[in-house]
Amino acid sequence: MTQSTPAVCSTDTTDNEHGLSPIEARSLIEQGAVLIDVRRAQFRDGQPRLEKAAWLPLTDIEAYFAAGKGTELGVHGKEQPIVLFCATGAGSVNSTQQLQALGYGQTRYIRGGIQAWLADGLAVVAAEAQ
Repeated sequence: MTQSTPAVCSTDTTDNEHGLSPIEARSLIEQGAVLIDVRRAQFRDGQPRLEKAAWLPLTDIEAYFAAGKGTELGVHGKEQPIVLFCATGAGSVNSTQQLQALGYGQTRYIRGGIQAWLADGLAVVAAEAQ
């Protein structure tokens, strides 16, 4: 991790119960879990992305799901597995806790975020040109 890592997604250390390693997350995604990128635009633009990931910033996720809009992202029930990620994991922890509180009991997040995914050498989609 670098010193410039934004505080919004600082190193994840707070919720190991719902955290998955990148390898575990990839397996769950391959089994049909909905993948959601919760990074804010300024931390996502120009950065690698995960294939098939929907984007919903962590600042919007609670209200979005509370309004029943999860189906727009492919979530068709509260027991459908959901995997969240941000840059390093902390934003995903908060979003996971919010969705759990709303009854989305199968919500998990990638420990270490996309940085851990990259460190494990897993596939990403190149950043879009700005």
